[in-house]
Formats: sequence, C-alpha cells, structure tokens
Amino acid sequence: SELARRRLVAQAESAELARDWPAALQATQALVALDPLREDAHRRLIRVHYLAGDSAAALQAFDVARGGGTAVVLAERPGRA
Repeated sequence: SELARRRLVAQAESAELARDWPAALQATQALVALDPLREDAHRRLIRVHYLAGDSAAALQAFDVARGGGTAVVLAERPGRA
C-alpha cells in the first residue's frame, strides 16, 4: 500500500541520515519487495549498498534492476524504452 511505502521510505531516509547502513538496507530491501517495479526503490538500494561501502552488492543490485527480471518487465511495459 502507499502508506507502507511511505513508511519504508521514511525509515530508509532516517537510517541513511544516521549512517545506520544495516537499518537502511533492511528498509530499502523491504521497499523493493513491496513494489519491485518501482525504479526509485532500486536506485535507493543501489545507493545504500554503495554508501555502506559494498560496491559489489551495489553492482549486483544494479545488474538485477537493469537486466534481471524486474528491469525486463519495466522495459517491456508500454510507454517505456
């Protein structure tokens, strides 16, 4: 639901500001799971991995968003290139 999404975004933002990377990752992963078609959730997940110092996980999250199941679905939706 939209309320759940907003709560998770607020949790992720708060955790990022506090540099609490485990909490930020937990909230962001829940956000992606809640709506795997939201590009902004995937961008946030990539960023949090990077800020946490895990560039390998950031690259893996990017690969999933770009070429894994979700990105393929996004690319095939009408109006998307």
